[in-house]
Amino acid sequence: MHLKNIYFVNLWLVFCLLFTTACNDDDNIYFTQDEIIGDINSGKQIALENNTLVVYTNNIGTSVNVQGAKGKIHATSSDENIVLVTSSNEGKATVLVEALNIGNAQITVTDAGGKFSHLYGRSKRRGRVVGKKNLHAPREKTMPDQ
Repeated sequence: MHLKNIYFVNLWLVFCLLFTTACNDDDNIYFTQDEIIGDINSGKQIALENNTLVVYTNNIGTSVNVQGAKGKIHATSSDENIVLVTSSNEGKATVLVEALNIGNAQITVTDAGGKFSHLYGRSKRRGRVVGKKNLHAPREKTMPDQ
């Protein structure tokens, strides 16, 4: 009988231990982008692989959604000559990343609670389009009368 009581007490302790450690309140800040198919926003969020974002110098900027942040966010760039960042707290927390020159920069996003995460911005120059290919359907060739 004594062994049975020890068994139940140990089982109860393990159960209580699992209950107190099962929840993790320390959610990390991570970054996503809206999935765009054609011109339509599908409503899905796509996580940025390795927290890396490629932006192009001839683009107006790329918006990144900040997930897991508590309160207002603030974003800074390690090199504002490469990428310029602007944080927005209207609606959902977002960071607009604009490429100014070719290179790499680290973007630090901090929330109101002091949690932070890094986003790595890689700025590239997009290749130029030379000529207009496949813009119109090819014309049919006509055979001369024989």
